[in-house]
Amino acid sequence: MEDGEREASFVRTMLSLARSIGVEVVAEGIERDTQQVALTMMGCQTGQGFHFSRPVAGSAVDAWLAERERVGVTADG
Repeated sequence: MEDGEREASFVRTMLSLARSIGVEVVAEGIERDTQQVALTMMGCQTGQGFHFSRPVAGSAVDAWLAERERVGVTADG
C-alpha cells in the first residue's frame, strides 16, 4: 500500500466496495505504524499483522491478551 498511489487507490476501492455491500474488512499483513494509520484514515478499523504481534499459539492467546490488558496496551497500539 505504501508503494505508491496505485496501491493505495486499490485499498480505498476495496474498502469502499466492502462498505457498499455491508462486509466488514480485516486488513492483513500490517507491519508498520504508517500502514495502520493510513488504513484507519481510510476507515478500516480492524487489522492484523506483525505490527501488533508475531503469531501466537492458540493455547497462549488468553495469556497474551491478559498481559496486554495488564500493561494498558489498547487495540489501536
